[in-house]
Amino acid sequence: METVEAEIRKEKGKTAAKRLREGGNIPAIVYGKENGSFPLILNSKDFRTVLRHLAGKKVLFELKIKDNDKTIKKRVILKEIQRDLTRDVILHLDFHEVTLGKLIEVNVPITLTGESAGVKEGGILDQVLREIKIETLPSHIPEEIKIDVSSLKIGDSFYVKDLKTKEITILTEPGDVVVSILAPRKEEEETPPVEEAEAEPEVISEEEAEERKKKKEAEKPAEEAKEPAEPDKGKKKKEEKK
Repeated sequence: METVEAEIRKEKGKTAAKRLREGGNIPAIVYGKENGSFPLILNSKDFRTVLRHLAGKKVLFELKIKDNDKTIKKRVILKEIQRDLTRDVILHLDFHEVTLGKLIEVNVPITLTGESAGVKEGGILDQVLREIKIETLPSHIPEEIKIDVSSLKIGDSFYVKDLKTKEITILTEPGDVVVSILAPRKEEEETPPVEEAEAEPEVISEEEAEERKKKKEAEKPAEEAKEPAEPDKGKKKKEEKK
């Protein structure tokens, strides 16, 4: 069980939370069934180290909470992380207090192991579910659920109902697909371009040729009448001498 140190947060509000983040801390809250909820402060650097170690696995935390001169211990589960992805900053954490003797609902990540026989043949592995919802005692919550995909061939699928688990009840629908091996995509065969046959000259009769000529002439716009050309001045002078 991972242990995380925290302290009671006295100041509340957006302005106070912003100051905490700027000082290298994370505002958080613990929701309890019996004692209600209370706000916390966690060191950002220390908590990020714990997250990297867990690599996304859902586990129980033990919070060691400093409240003035006292230290309170709480067993909790991390329910939500609010992040600012643009700045890679954790904005807020939500913890839920658990009682060891009571059942709890939680989402657990799925990890695939082995290399599928279908993938070796060129198939594509498609993981549909990344986590499943379970109900169990807090002490029995698994860090992850592993599925061996080695036997899956092209066209095979692994369903939620195929999971073999002990001490936990799976709440996700049994018919939901966890992972499938898809057939490889077929490359489209290039169709060779069709060569155009050389156009043969059209053979028509003289009557048809004449008919087309008349039709073409009829479609032409009427030309404007031209002014009569002036007579040749040289010729005019010669006639006058006579």
